[in-house]
Amino acid sequence: MAHTHLQLSNGSAAAILIKYGPGKVSSVIGWDRTNDTFVRTQCLKAKLELPDLSPDGQYFAYYVNTQTGREKSVRRVISRWPWLKALAFWSTSSWIYGPGPGLFTGAGNEMWAGEGVKAEWDKIGMKITSDLPVEWQSFVKGGLLFPQLQRDGWKPVAPWEICSTEEADGVANWLYSMDVHRIIFQKQLPNNNNRWKLQLTHWCGINGDENRGISFDTFALVSPEGVMEKCEGWCSADYDAVKGRIVWTRD
Repeated sequence: MAHTHLQLSNGSAAAILIKYGPGKVSSVIGWDRTNDTFVRTQCLKAKLELPDLSPDGQYFAYYVNTQTGREKSVRRVISRWPWLKALAFWSTSSWIYGPGPGLFTGAGNEMWAGEGVKAEWDKIGMKITSDLPVEWQSFVKGGLLFPQLQRDGWKPVAPWEICSTEEADGVANWLYSMDVHRIIFQKQLPNNNNRWKLQLTHWCGINGDENRGISFDTFALVSPEGVMEKCEGWCSADYDAVKGRIVWTRD
């Protein structure tokens, strides 16, 4: 089943929409939130994973894993937003932490890298830092997604842990409900006197739902009184500071 992922730049009006499917195809759409214009750019016969945008909106980073296990089957690419052509490129045969840098940490072309792998080519002059903010460090073992969320203003409010059967009930068609993990993040919505929050729950577990993989996100709005209003069908969501609105993709 096809679905669409949303990724905002946290320091500019640039955004990316990635349409996954049908089949093993990813289609990329650039979104300029200043005037809400869209441009369909390129398709790739692979899944673009862990997409990231630089704070100034210039660069787009993504992983591709062909899952062949062969040499250079996993690649980390930095391109010019909103296109896919590599301006900097790392590759390996192992998916452990992925090749090359992980996340944009500052303006322009600065990224964090756990291992500082040398690029096969680099036409940008990427600045690689090994200094990881303290608040990210305990989350790195869970992958790059959790530090990325924190960088973008999401605050963890419930840890990465096995959740109860009652909590997991109805979320997906879990095949092994006792092995479902989840972590919960919230983002404060600014400029609202009632102090509503946007909530993201990241789930991971084996399920038989054809619309979802092993890991996926669900969303809700949380009132000042703590009442949760589920946002059914949302695939991705964030707060758009450029226009002062919540943006999301669904179904």
